[in-house]
Amino acid sequence: MTLLYPWFFWASCGAAAGAVALHVISWELREPVPFPTLRFVPEREVIAAELNYRLSDLKLLLLRLAIVLLLGLALAQPFWVAPDSEARVVLVDVSAAVARDDAWRERVGEVVAGTDSLIAYADAPSRIEADGLDGAFAAESAAPPAPVGNLSAALAAAIQEDETLKNRAETVSLTILSPFPLASFDAATNRLRALWQGPLETMRVPPAEPAAMAETLGATSVALHWDGSAGSSRESPWQLKDAPDRAEGILTPVATLVAPFERKWQLADADASDLRVVATWLDGAPAAVERIEDGVRHTFLGFALSDRDDIALRPSFVRYRDWLEDPARLLPGMNPVDDLELARLLQPVTEAASEPSAQETRIQITRAAPWVLLLALVLALAEPALRRVLADRRDLIGDSA
Repeated sequence: MTLLYPWFFWASCGAAAGAVALHVISWELREPVPFPTLRFVPEREVIAAELNYRLSDLKLLLLRLAIVLLLGLALAQPFWVAPDSEARVVLVDVSAAVARDDAWRERVGEVVAGTDSLIAYADAPSRIEADGLDGAFAAESAAPPAPVGNLSAALAAAIQEDETLKNRAETVSLTILSPFPLASFDAATNRLRALWQGPLETMRVPPAEPAAMAETLGATSVALHWDGSAGSSRESPWQLKDAPDRAEGILTPVATLVAPFERKWQLADADASDLRVVATWLDGAPAAVERIEDGVRHTFLGFALSDRDDIALRPSFVRYRDWLEDPARLLPGMNPVDDLELARLLQPVTEAASEPSAQETRIQITRAAPWVLLLALVLALAEPALRRVLADRRDLIGDSA
């Protein structure tokens, strides 16, 4: 048996020792002794009670010890694992950056065979219940197409699985299958890596060819719907704002457009699941969204360009326009990193363990803990009844004496 929080059980052992002391050490009234006369007895302070070092109420003591120890055991979160047992979590990159050929499926099938938790990730992680080759094919279609996988989100999902698997295995290992493009890493990757305490293995898979990524993402052509056509487009996701305002810039994956823009459009349905944001205003509101239909990447831009400035000729806008016209919408940093860079990017940040955000972990509840707590509560309810029975028995003995 292993305890997640053993200090609770050691504290209950200390409380149990105190209960034993209370049952061993007690004050007892002295029995009165009759004297024929008190004439020759010197006047002194009468001591009517004395310390008694004899164990009393053994049944009540055993019941109280069971209650205290069971409460401590329940708070300590007990669980049973086999010695040297190991569980495995596998993260599979299913973004468009991966070459999804037969060799990839076969390798994924070999790696995920017998795994305890399979998580496929692209934009967001998704847990797969299948195993082996079935798991590989399920992973391939688990997440919506995305140019590159979000490794930080995948690591966060693996950490959650680790909390669950620790109840069944002594060691939990992590395996990541990905081409590891630079764009899949962000500022949170190192800190999340520091929160993974078990073994970690990285396995490279071949990256996809740029020409094949557009087909993987489901788009082979592009249709741009600028502000002038957004209002008249039958399938436009925009609607006019009640009070148009101005914005000073737009954030995009490849460039930042700094210029005064008139902002008069807003999304008609902010929770639409078929839309993907490809640009935002400086305050985070969507400025451009896209939808893939019948192999065409429809991009709806909620802004217009003024004829009075030269923003269309600026390098940032030219770069953004070229990116919009690319059906694959490749991001900077799509090339896989080398082994040295991969080791650096996955190097745990030692300071993360001391930060408050890294220390905020919720208390886990094992399967056995609720049952142990229930037994302790049942015994606690029985304790007053046993105490009353023992008190009545002492009264009967006293009356008979």
